[in-house]
Amino acid sequence: AMYAAAPSQRCAGGWSLSVPRAGAAVVRWEATRGACHAAGYAHGASLFKMLDDAAFFAAQSAAATRFVATSAFMTQLLAPVAPGEALVAEGTLLSSARSSHTARSEVYSLGAGGGGERRLVAEGLGTFVALPGAELRGIEAYAEAYREHAAPAARL
Repeated sequence: AMYAAAPSQRCAGGWSLSVPRAGAAVVRWEATRGACHAAGYAHGASLFKMLDDAAFFAAQSAAATRFVATSAFMTQLLAPVAPGEALVAEGTLLSSARSSHTARSEVYSLGAGGGGERRLVAEGLGTFVALPGAELRGIEAYAEAYREHAAPAARL
């Protein structure tokens, strides 16, 4: 519910999130024509969002009472993704301290309609910091924390 209710999801139709265990998260999406750049492949921004979301929720699962935010994220786009390819991003928590968490994520293509072999198309590594005073008490708290701590450009 927290994932679907985030304001950033308004532009990301068809995405789903699961957190199978603490320190792990999975994001699924099928690339659409509307997410493609002029050459006809999924724009890197969509792949970045998958990477960041998977790593973020892996980190967030370790900081269940405090909202975390991405403070740094390294991205490598490894292969083009065509419309119709089913994608899965897997996030894994690598380390966790009181106010800082590190997580990695990978995006795999499962081919058109999800029936193909798993192919690595992107990978990322992020650092996530706990925001002071941003305690999570449910979905309403998540939305409030987003509004209060979002970058000024995100408020436009």
